[in-house]
This record gives sequence, C-alpha cells and structure tokens, in this order.
Amino acid sequence: MKSLSTKPAALVTALVAIVLAGFAAPQAKAEYENRLVRLSHSLEDIAAELCDEFRIHYRHTRAYEHLVADAHQIEEEADHIHRLAHDPYASLRHIATDLRELDELA
Repeated sequence: MKSLSTKPAALVTALVAIVLAGFAAPQAKAEYENRLVRLSHSLEDIAAELCDEFRIHYRHTRAYEHLVADAHQIEEEADHIHRLAHDPYASLRHIATDLRELDELA
C-alpha cells in the first residue's frame, strides 16, 4: 500500500500530465489551422492573379469570355475554400473535394 506522502505526488503528476496534454492538443490544432488558412490565402491570391493575367493577355482573343468565366469560377472556389479554412467546424474531406473540383477547373 502506498504511503500518504506518495499519493499527492502521483495525483499532482497525473494532473500536470492532463493539463499539458490539454494545452498541447489545441496548439497543434491551431498551428495546423493557421497553415491551412495561409495556404488558402495563397490560393486566393493565385486565383486573383490568374484573372488579372487573362484580362491583360487574352483580352483580344476569341476565347477571352470563356477564359474569364472559368477564372471567375476558380476565384469563387478559392474564396469558398478560404472561408472553410477559417471555419473550425469545416470538414477536411469537404475541403479536399473542393480542391479536386478546383483542380478540374484549372
């Protein structure tokens, strides 16, 4: 049987472990979410740049309207992914599906 002096030490050790585990999990999740948000910002920037490039370089072609329409769809999908990245309840499967759709548009 353990002595009375070791029980509080074991209890304190267990509480410290639980508290540290509780702090570690949100930090890991927050770091992952921050990365996802940064990547979604990059995706939005690339989509906006694509629209600009089409306007500048393809304005005089017959395919211009089609290219701009596709670029706007890409831009809208990138914006949707960005909003999902900020949503803590968003499904990663949903984001992955949207990324596949975006890839098909591109």
